[in-house]
Amino acid sequence: MLITTDFDRIHPDREVKLFSKWQTFYDDLYKLCERNIKDFSFADIQENAKADNEEVRFIHQLMSIPFLIPPKGRLIQNKSHWKFSIQEVVQGLIVHAKSSGDIGQIVEDQRNKASKESKLFNPIC
Repeated sequence: MLITTDFDRIHPDREVKLFSKWQTFYDDLYKLCERNIKDFSFADIQENAKADNEEVRFIHQLMSIPFLIPPKGRLIQNKSHWKFSIQEVVQGLIVHAKSSGDIGQIVEDQRNKASKESKLFNPIC
């Protein structure tokens, strides 16, 4: 909601089409990429992606994207090759804060974790 409000304030003559076009986008993506699914934990996410509540469905569909389009990029760290796992991508997409007061601490914790692993961290709050 906050991001939508900020977008409306910054771009008053435009609407955020992410939500209005999301279901069509997701359905098309699913049809194109369902053969890429190799992780059994996708079934749990996909079951929740069929929820009646539109917000719950959107969150679970968003979390299912790394299963549909698995991470391919590799990093070279300390002379070894490394790539993000699907679970790391899912955990990086959405971080749940129970209250707005928790956001600062969560961002700091994520920043420290990324720093220890020499990874980039770009929060969007």
